[in-house]
Amino acid sequence: MKYLLALALVLLVSPLFAQKSASTDEALRRAYEADELFAASKWNEAYEKFASAEAIAHSPVFVVFMGHCRRNAGRLLEAEEIYQRVADETLADNAPTPFRDAQREAERELSAVRAKIPSIVVSVSPPDAAITIDDKPATAGKAVRLDPGSHVVEAVRRRKNVRKTVSLREGMQDFQVELEFPADKSAPKEEEGSLAPGIALLVIGGAGLVLGAITGGIALGLSNEIKTGCIDDHCLVSDAEKLDTAKLLAVISTVGFAVGGAAAVTGTILVIVRPGGESSAMIGVRGRF
Repeated sequence: MKYLLALALVLLVSPLFAQKSASTDEALRRAYEADELFAASKWNEAYEKFASAEAIAHSPVFVVFMGHCRRNAGRLLEAEEIYQRVADETLADNAPTPFRDAQREAERELSAVRAKIPSIVVSVSPPDAAITIDDKPATAGKAVRLDPGSHVVEAVRRRKNVRKTVSLREGMQDFQVELEFPADKSAPKEEEGSLAPGIALLVIGGAGLVLGAITGGIALGLSNEIKTGCIDDHCLVSDAEKLDTAKLLAVISTVGFAVGGAAAVTGTILVIVRPGGESSAMIGVRGRF
């Protein structure tokens, strides 16, 4: 790597490391091993070697290459964190040139890596479900940054779950993932109401109409009898009681027809509509979710 030879020279002549030659030699040995692994595209093994060299002798060069290893392995979020660490480091005024070059490279890589980090936005229906991405809690409608590759998005609601596996590529930002629970087939269906109220009103209505017809017929018969004894609109005194009875029966007939007709109409409507009552209201509330 372009920094390692220069770094080796810096470490060898550095007064700080000159006092710890054994540690310096071991850090350089591990750094060269890491360099070979890096050239062979063995990103994880190279990362471990660079990290072990860094643990012995701190160098922004080691840390930058740790970031390169994670970047090349597709672990962009971790690479971003490593580059940020180097970019934020305060170097001494007399820091070696390779250290400063490493910091500038970290700043460039940080910008490039951030543009590559994909993200997803999850929506779920119904919206009261709990969402996780790779078993970590997430919020609906909020972008979540992830490494490229496969990720499991899951929503849990009332002990039921819906999940999707999504495959993200570099730069795929704000990818929309929609989760929807299927209709609850176990939910009770809306039942028709009882026929009993409608039938009862039809019976009452029928009885009222029959009563009206009978009393009306009797009243009409009495009225005709009274009229046969009348001369010039003057009726017999003896028919006064019949007249009162005829009037009473006429009133009963009118009331019977009115009540019977209203009951019959209402009963007919109830038989046709058959409202479900309270159970239907409860089902309607469930339907909003």
